[in-house]
Amino acid sequence: MRPHLVRPTYAVGGVVRDVLLRTPPGNDIDLVVESDALPLAQQLAQALGGNLTVHERFQTAVVALADGPHIDVITARRETYSRPGALPDVVTGTLADDLARRDFTINAMAVDVGPGSNGSLIDLFDGADDLAAGLVRTLRADAFVEDPSRVVRAVRYAARLGFRLQERTAAAAADQAPRLEWSSARIVGELERLLLEDDAQVAVELLHELGAPGLAARPPAFSAIAAALAQPGAPAIPAWVLRLGAAFAPGARDSMALDGRALNAAEHFARGVRLAASIGELSLPSQVDRVLSSMSEATAVGARVAGAAQVDAWWKTHRDTRLAIGGGDLLAAGIESGPRIGAGLAAARTALLDGGVTDADQQLAIAVSAAKQAPPR
Repeated sequence: MRPHLVRPTYAVGGVVRDVLLRTPPGNDIDLVVESDALPLAQQLAQALGGNLTVHERFQTAVVALADGPHIDVITARRETYSRPGALPDVVTGTLADDLARRDFTINAMAVDVGPGSNGSLIDLFDGADDLAAGLVRTLRADAFVEDPSRVVRAVRYAARLGFRLQERTAAAAADQAPRLEWSSARIVGELERLLLEDDAQVAVELLHELGAPGLAARPPAFSAIAAALAQPGAPAIPAWVLRLGAAFAPGARDSMALDGRALNAAEHFARGVRLAASIGELSLPSQVDRVLSSMSEATAVGARVAGAAQVDAWWKTHRDTRLAIGGGDLLAAGIESGPRIGAGLAAARTALLDGGVTDADQQLAIAVSAAKQAPPR
């Protein structure tokens, strides 16, 4: 079944911008319909084998395809905000209304893709001129007031495209940025998207220049995070979470509207950065092993990013090095169950890591000796 595009239907937003820039399109395609969008969304889902999700409040539907991309099918609408940062209230409108509600001129262009159309560009706000000039410009003077998350989105686009904020847009962003509240799910959702970008470091620096709260003055380079995660044996932690830990000063993440696991990993990364100097002073592999074994994976990454080169060898070799003996061997040798077993195995592991003692009998002898000298409780 081929979906029947009703008239008028328009491709809008990012897909139009990317075509004009001659850059590879992203995974999102926005279609605006000057009528009820749901029938078209249903046809697209059926024809393309996608999963359909309908958002009645916003008169939109999303067709998610199996290979990742998704199509947003939108009823042309107007939006109003009951208060700054609130979700918008929507009513049905025209294409012009729909383009006027958008964030930036470069995202407010459309192409008619309905039957019989000639594919002409509809550019009511001079978005093509701003593309040519390399500018991110808001459509309205109060754009950042009605939706503060647009400040984060503005620097994300500027960093991604290598653009700059248009003068009045930059002034408005600088006025609003210090008021950003990271406890807002809407704002932090934009922050997460920013941290996922290839040019996230540039975007974070732009946010800092605008005066956004909580950002570290000199965060570790995001390139160092990528280098650490590329090391043999490095843990599989999402880079954006570690970038979050690098970008914000201690305590600034406490009230962020993010998943607790992400915040925990970000905090552990920052802790590793602070501990890097002390870890760097350790000379023996067993010393490094004892310290890093007691830390989370994110803490180890933070230490490595901040210069603790010993982490590389621990990831590659020492972390997964195993003794040739176990607790059962010590029990069989007459060591009573309890702390002495652990003390004996720790001594054998030290001998293995620092002295290369791989022979099981030698390891057992070292372990038994250490266990007998250890306190029983």
